[in-house]
Amino acid sequence: MHLWPSVRLRDSFKIAYLRKLEWNLHRMKLEKQSSSSPKTPNNQQNLLNDQEPVESNSASSECCASFTAICREIFMVLSCCYCCFCCGAKMAGLRQAKEEAEKEIAEYHAQVEYEFQKKVAESSGDSGENVKRLEIETDAKINHLKNEAARISHDVVRMLLKNMTTVRN
Repeated sequence: MHLWPSVRLRDSFKIAYLRKLEWNLHRMKLEKQSSSSPKTPNNQQNLLNDQEPVESNSASSECCASFTAICREIFMVLSCCYCCFCCGAKMAGLRQAKEEAEKEIAEYHAQVEYEFQKKVAESSGDSGENVKRLEIETDAKINHLKNEAARISHDVVRMLLKNMTTVRN
């Protein structure tokens, strides 16, 4: 959210805008002077002249301009406008990172969906084969449990008889 009330006010801190404004003010002053004093017969030449006027005290104006530029930069650092300009680059980087992350997420979802569909296809291929496979696995587990029960049944019976016949105080 900008703290500046308008684009015009925000633009007023840009150097190009300030130069244009100063040039327009200078032209307006020249036109006003030329219209108030009819001594200058060269009005058309003044209006056709689009170049900036050359000032006689260029050293002092350059010093003033550099000081103004430094002050403007300091103000931009301390204002929201500078933050937004810096964040613009950060926002572009964040936007690019977000797009890349969304692309990776979409690829991951596609891969997971492919693997899921592959497993569904494998498990729902031929139901007759699945039934046979499940019967074989079930029979194998039942036989394993019977063998284990037969192996340890004597030990279990002995332990139960011992605990039942032993009297504890």
